[in-house]
Amino acid sequence: MFKILVEKIFSLPCARKPQHMIYDSNCNALHEEHRFFRGIGMCVNAFHHKMKHKGSDTYCWEHCDMRAYPELMDDKRGFYFNSSIAEQTNVWFGSFHNICQEMTPIKYDFFSRRNDTTS
Repeated sequence: MFKILVEKIFSLPCARKPQHMIYDSNCNALHEEHRFFRGIGMCVNAFHHKMKHKGSDTYCWEHCDMRAYPELMDDKRGFYFNSSIAEQTNVWFGSFHNICQEMTPIKYDFFSRRNDTTS
């Protein structure tokens, strides 16, 4: 389901595929070959990668570790992107799922900007 959703979103006119996607189940997505995801860094949230993924899954440890992508690391070997905060934000967005699921992209953009609490 995740792969289908992402492919549909980034196949819209004027949409560009992301360079990286950080998602808890990217290991599962990578185990299934799908050409749309070639060239995209499919990472797992740093906390989940360390605590929740099996050490025996070498494929996941080699391909889904955020540390394997130097462009995500700052000069102090930390991450430019706080994937834990992003995950918490996604949980918050999840409470709006029923409202947003039938919205067109224009209505969703308007809705998300009106409810932006960061500005």
